[in-house]
Amino acid sequence: MFENYTLFEAALEKRLGDQMRADDEICKQVWSAMANVDWYNFERELSVGYTFRHASEVIYVIIGRYDDLKWYCCAPPAVISPLVGMSLKKEGWIGDILPEICEHPDCIQRQMRGFRSDEGPMLSLCNEHYDAYQRGVRW
Repeated sequence: MFENYTLFEAALEKRLGDQMRADDEICKQVWSAMANVDWYNFERELSVGYTFRHASEVIYVIIGRYDDLKWYCCAPPAVISPLVGMSLKKEGWIGDILPEICEHPDCIQRQMRGFRSDEGPMLSLCNEHYDAYQRGVRW
């Protein structure tokens, strides 16, 4: 699990580290692209996701200056700039900023409720299908 993060951060350092150390605006773009975004490397079957705080810590480690809190909420979360997206894509990483969607097989609405189903596993449903599930409808 931690290897995933090590590999992602190595890719970030390789592609953007020098630019990050030279320009705080690039750091803001990186924070925005990391905070609450799922990143996937399909070739290696890896995934990572960063909280607001963890994203700020990574930037601090890469650039080696300021306090990590300087980067906390320094830009809008979950926005992948072309520079960051294309740079990480060169290393095989793709960012997913789409919202979680309802698990009903025919629905593409945004997932609004996560809960443990009667059968045990977690379900994530939109409000419409959650209400139906509560009324006993199963699919």
